[in-house]
Amino acid sequence: MGCIEKDYTMPYIILILAGVFATAFTILVQKLYVIISQSGVTVTQLFTFLLIKRRNGEANTRGENYRLKLGLLTCYLIGIFFVCCYYLLWKIGVGKPDVITALLFGIAHGLLSIFLAKICLKRGLISNGITTHFYISLLLAHLAFALTAVLSHNLVTQLLRIGEIQP
Repeated sequence: MGCIEKDYTMPYIILILAGVFATAFTILVQKLYVIISQSGVTVTQLFTFLLIKRRNGEANTRGENYRLKLGLLTCYLIGIFFVCCYYLLWKIGVGKPDVITALLFGIAHGLLSIFLAKICLKRGLISNGITTHFYISLLLAHLAFALTAVLSHNLVTQLLRIGEIQP
């Protein structure tokens, strides 16, 4: 019975860990790009702004620290969600957890995020800090995300198999 439970929970553990690792690396890549280019905003800052707006110029009583935590939490949840999407695509035969598929998924993921950012921009939801540098950082960050997601998925899968009893 213990082996059956382990088989059902292992993919979830792998996906959550891969999502956390990939998201952390993505946030780092995008933050470094913003620092080096001295231009733009990060996705974390964007989510922070989109999720909790100030009403009529009044400051949010929970403070900036709360807003940043909520933006980070949103990034991590979306990261785990996209790793699960990758996994489902692999399961139905669309690509496999390798570098080529990661690059293709990363480009698609990056273009999707650019498209969504442009929709938010047109609707007036965002405006500050959105430049070409923001779109470049989105694409690079999502390429880094996909590569790290695949690497993490494969690494965690192998680590969890260590010690597993093989027939």
